[in-house]
Amino acid sequence: MFIQFQNFGHGSSLKSTYHQGVYEMIPRIHQFPEIVYVLEGTIEITVDKKREVAHAGDLAVITPFRAHAFHTPSYCHIWIGRFSNDFISDFISGENMYISGDRAVFTPSAPLRHYVEGSLPAPCDDFLHLEFDPIRYRATKALAFTIFEEYMRTVPQTAASLKNDALASVLLYMNDHFKENISLSSVCAATGYSANYISHCISVIPHTNFRTLLNSLRVDYAKALLVNKDFNIIDIALEAGFSGERSFYRAFTALVGMSPGAYRAKKRMQS
Repeated sequence: MFIQFQNFGHGSSLKSTYHQGVYEMIPRIHQFPEIVYVLEGTIEITVDKKREVAHAGDLAVITPFRAHAFHTPSYCHIWIGRFSNDFISDFISGENMYISGDRAVFTPSAPLRHYVEGSLPAPCDDFLHLEFDPIRYRATKALAFTIFEEYMRTVPQTAASLKNDALASVLLYMNDHFKENISLSSVCAATGYSANYISHCISVIPHTNFRTLLNSLRVDYAKALLVNKDFNIIDIALEAGFSGERSFYRAFTALVGMSPGAYRAKKRMQS
């Protein structure tokens, strides 16, 4: 699971990207909400291991700290906007409830679809810092707010008590130190949160606990080494933070569905 650094933190910003053709994105997680609009074609969106399909005219809302991945079976044209949390502070903030719908994809009403298509940022606006541009700030906030309002009104929601900044601190620390011999106790000492609270924070990411998250970070790093380096398997295991080859094989196979050697052979055949 890739932790996306640029989509953490604070500040009035929007990362706006358009993708045309075939688009793939490996599973990742970040603190900012994400909105996807499909202009043409079809995209498969997997959120917390639940696969959904979005067609032209559909929207998808991915709330903070949901593990998600994208895949397009053929040509598509999509817009992805990642909003800093201040744009939807009525729905989620550092001290507010953590929200998530029972699905990410929904078909917007005709007025919302028309509004979205008329309000999308220009393709040249890849990353906008809007603190000093009040007109564009208000327009961007209105767009995000309107999409979230209809999403929450039409898609059943669940909520869990979570201090947003606490989970961000834990994730960023683990991302910086997963290659070391870290444990739940050492993360507690480094972040100042109790073991029970850290476990609670991580548990709001479905199918995830501390050990699963740590192994996921290590396995993702190992996957890159397997493809791009000629290191022995045991050396890759140790470099990624595993205590030995056996624990590496067990974690890798559980998360990837094949052994490290099979993964390396498959990827090199594809290249």
